[in-house]
Amino acid sequence: MSKGAKIAIGCFVVLFMGGVAVIAGFGGLLWWGKGKLQQVTKNEENIQALQRKANAAPFTRPADGVISEDRLVKFIDVRKRVFSVYEKHRATFEAASQKKQADFSDVTNALGVINEIRTVQAQALADAGMNTDEYAFMVESIYKTAWAAEVADSHDGKSVSETTGAALGQVQKQLEGSSNPEAAAALEQLRSAAEQATALDVPKANIELFKRHEDEIKKYAMAGLEMVGL
Repeated sequence: MSKGAKIAIGCFVVLFMGGVAVIAGFGGLLWWGKGKLQQVTKNEENIQALQRKANAAPFTRPADGVISEDRLVKFIDVRKRVFSVYEKHRATFEAASQKKQADFSDVTNALGVINEIRTVQAQALADAGMNTDEYAFMVESIYKTAWAAEVADSHDGKSVSETTGAALGQVQKQLEGSSNPEAAAALEQLRSAAEQATALDVPKANIELFKRHEDEIKKYAMAGLEMVGL
């Protein structure tokens, strides 16, 4: 997990426990807030210890961006273990997403679930010898590869930048000689998109690897957890 994510989680815990203390002061439940604070602190220390163990494994982002199959298998094993917790609490996630405003129980439940998932993930990474930076690289690479594979399947194997460039060429032909300001603005936006599309290209080896393990990758996808560094 990045330093920024750790700080964000730490701030959330402090704010959350501050709210608990206020409620405890009015409701006579100070013992509850104190107990929860001790529990959260102990759990966070355990997570950080596991992350230090995981980060003892060296990792250097590959210059060519190619994913190693043995590391992908390790990554899937980690996701499988995290998914077991995610699946257990799926009803909680779905119920919370349908509420317009979260109440106190929603906040406490969410905190407990996130910490449980973080603990399982940290343990799985430590057991697999996978650095947290490598895990983040795998998540980023797999999402990009999934998109690139879909584009390639729909456009005769072309990359994202090649597909965008072809679309730009077609628009340019249609707008040749046009003095319409809106058309010119649209063309400029497409040029900008074509330049940015190169960042979405991935090695073909990654697409081939993704397709070999596509079923498992999709099976253990957990929408939303990436937003909290998971």
